[in-house]
Amino acid sequence: MHKKISGRLAIEIIILLAVLVGGMTIIKTSLLNFGSYGTSISIAPVEKITQAEDCTVHAYKGKAEISGWYVKSEEGEWLFAVSDGDMEKLPKYDGTEEYKTKNKQLKLIDVPSSIEKTLKKTSEKKPQTITITGYATRCEGIPLAFASLEYQDGIFKKYLNI
Repeated sequence: MHKKISGRLAIEIIILLAVLVGGMTIIKTSLLNFGSYGTSISIAPVEKITQAEDCTVHAYKGKAEISGWYVKSEEGEWLFAVSDGDMEKLPKYDGTEEYKTKNKQLKLIDVPSSIEKTLKKTSEKKPQTITITGYATRCEGIPLAFASLEYQDGIFKKYLNI
């Protein structure tokens, strides 16, 4: 083989491999961002915020993958309905009907627009798995779930009227 041709062929093969590896990395990263991978990690407590004398709010930090679908509340707000099989992935799960009723729907915070579009197309028969990195209980109202990849300290304070 001619030296100029073989040198050019080697460069083209290296460029092709670099493009393939880069493309696979981008695809793998986008799948990870979408939350459709691996096993769940339990969510650990982060902060305890006192809201009133007889009420304590708890916030939790950690990753958990939960399946569910979007539903519209009576006020027109989008809420995430958690699949019954994934209720145990939420913090302080005790298996009682009271817990399941109180935590069936979550208000998602900081949801990337691409995931929110997908969630609006889901249903109970066609649920979607998402990754949450934070969770907060409230004295009154629906629990909050932070749906961004990176947990941010204090993210729930502005939603808890403190």
